[in-house]
Amino acid sequence: MASKAKTIAIALGLFAALAIVGIIAVKSSNYMDVGQLKQYQQPVKVIVKGKPLTLGYGEGVMEIGETLFKLVCRGVFCVASRVKGPVFGNDNAYAVFVLEGGNGYSVLALYSKREFTMNYGGSPIFSSKVVVEGVYHPDITASIRVPHGSGLLHVIMVSKILEGCHKSYKNPVASS
Repeated sequence: MASKAKTIAIALGLFAALAIVGIIAVKSSNYMDVGQLKQYQQPVKVIVKGKPLTLGYGEGVMEIGETLFKLVCRGVFCVASRVKGPVFGNDNAYAVFVLEGGNGYSVLALYSKREFTMNYGGSPIFSSKVVVEGVYHPDITASIRVPHGSGLLHVIMVSKILEGCHKSYKNPVASS
């Protein structure tokens, strides 16, 4: 009986050790840099880290194919609302931010406004490094004109923000 208890105790100890190693591995994981996305020619699911770029404050526009969006920018992110053209992706409104990699390559991150607002509120705080999970689309190019500049960028459709963004409890939810 003592040997059975000892075996169970050892098994539980090993399980706990493996669980701790797994948690540490996930938390200290070295995510792919946005700059590495340049190597892909087809859409691919990724987890990437990048520096959010300042887009400015005020209004702008974004075009993806035949779809035109009005942008209301609030520093490092904008809220995009479809103005004309077909529905793009799975929503009529997106939180929009640009992530830059270590080599200067940047992508346009689009995250459903409904999910973004539900998870982060209307005026979230972004860290100097953001980690997102989503599908990178080198086959989709967006034209963006914001108060801080303009450009053509490939798109990543974000499904989760894993690090670098949290609610600001002092600000009201976005209305755009």
